[in-house]
Amino acid sequence: MWVYVAAFVAALLFALGSVVQQRAASTAPPEKALSFALLLWLVRRRVWLLGFVASVVGNGLAAAAIGGGGVALVQPLFTSRLLFALALSAVLSRITVGRRDWIAALLTAGGLAAFVAVGQPGKGHPLDATTLQWSPAVAGVAVLVAALVTFSKRREVAGASLALAAAGGLLFGLQSSLTETSIAYLQRDGFGTFAHWQPWILIAAALYGAVLVQSAYEMAPLPASFPALVSVEPLTGLVLGVTVLHGTLDTSAGALVAEIAGLGAMVAGVALLARSPLVTGQLAALERRREEGIAYRTARELEELLGDTEASVGRAHASPVGRAGDGERGRHLRDADRQLERLGALLEAMDRHRVEEAEQLRRLPPKQRYTLAPLEQELDERQARIEAWAERLRWERSRLG
Repeated sequence: MWVYVAAFVAALLFALGSVVQQRAASTAPPEKALSFALLLWLVRRRVWLLGFVASVVGNGLAAAAIGGGGVALVQPLFTSRLLFALALSAVLSRITVGRRDWIAALLTAGGLAAFVAVGQPGKGHPLDATTLQWSPAVAGVAVLVAALVTFSKRREVAGASLALAAAGGLLFGLQSSLTETSIAYLQRDGFGTFAHWQPWILIAAALYGAVLVQSAYEMAPLPASFPALVSVEPLTGLVLGVTVLHGTLDTSAGALVAEIAGLGAMVAGVALLARSPLVTGQLAALERRREEGIAYRTARELEELLGDTEASVGRAHASPVGRAGDGERGRHLRDADRQLERLGALLEAMDRHRVEEAEQLRRLPPKQRYTLAPLEQELDERQARIEAWAERLRWERSRLG
């Protein structure tokens, strides 16, 4: 009985931690997305740290439950964290979750639970895995993560958030497999564990995975990212457990049919949740927020570039022939013009999304419209500051000739 209780409490704690972390990350400056600066910003927020602690305790309880009841029993129960997260997010945001989203969440959690329950994954033998066996697995995860991050930069925010969460799930799945191996080394070698490469890749995967997941949380509401994270992470760990760590999975004909059906239901649920009205109802605002982050970084780079241009002008004037530095100055000015053009395009896109926001807000229920009012005010204030900054930078550029 304690295994069931531990699994459900673990799911609840992990869900609570993720909801709290997402709420904290959504207030982070958008220009910090996809960088370690975002983690440094978040660890200074007490609320985010409380969410982090809740998630860690939840994972610890899940590990204890798996040790007592086995992954085939506990992992299907642990998928309930998605349902808990959806309910907690709705309570904290004071909004109503529609039937469509509950059905999508049940499809996601149920599909994943069915896959694990039917597949009956068995624990492997981590110390039997050679570096030659690990290498293609680690490389494959790295390639998939890079592809998802690149894909995220070309998609609207809902798709981008889903892609980043999936990439984070891949890294966390790799992390869990490497953790199993590192613990086995620790039990055998003690501090000699750190002479092996696995603990160092584990740390790197954990850190960059955290950057990706928190960037996904910063970018869009929880329904856009969390389903992908909670689906991809255990599946990655399972695949690596079977292919690298010599674990087992039922691959009989009947089991394969049920496993494929479970995965299909899971994918359908994730796709539905990514297009939840809770996300699409504020899509224009979220797009404008991302554009403001890019515009901020562009303006900062442009300011540095204009500073370098001015320095090159000074060197040209100080030169005995009076011409040295002109080529450098010309290059800087051409780069500045390109940056100004990009900044102008971003400001135009923000204006378009501001018009779309007004239309979307009119279609939302009053309660959700009220919850978005602080975001609207923040976006308007940031856009006004960036527009003033852009005007000053244009003046600086014209002054330099």
